[in-house]
Amino acid sequence: MADTKRHVLVCNNVDCRARGSDAVREALCARVAAGEVTNVEVTAYPCFGGCDFGPNVVIYPDKCFYSGVSEGDVPEIVAQLQGGPPVTRLTGKVDPMTEELIFELLDAGLV
Repeated sequence: MADTKRHVLVCNNVDCRARGSDAVREALCARVAAGEVTNVEVTAYPCFGGCDFGPNVVIYPDKCFYSGVSEGDVPEIVAQLQGGPPVTRLTGKVDPMTEELIFELLDAGLV
């Protein structure tokens, strides 16, 4: 996966933004800009459909769907992007069918 560009998609819909997704995205962007991880693009994404559980962050193509993400979780997400394990405490909150739909859309090239 070292040669594959990874995308960190941060929801920017009204619910996630009200819960702090802008701060999460800005913190991730700062860590990428500082060179802590390479071949990673952080992007705002319109909505993942898990509004009740946000802020939501998806790492693709890793297919990690994180919910309830705060700025304090950014170091662990960066560690994953550096080759560490997924942050499992942030997974499994959104309906699995919603997650699968998002991954199918991303697999279809909607990144």
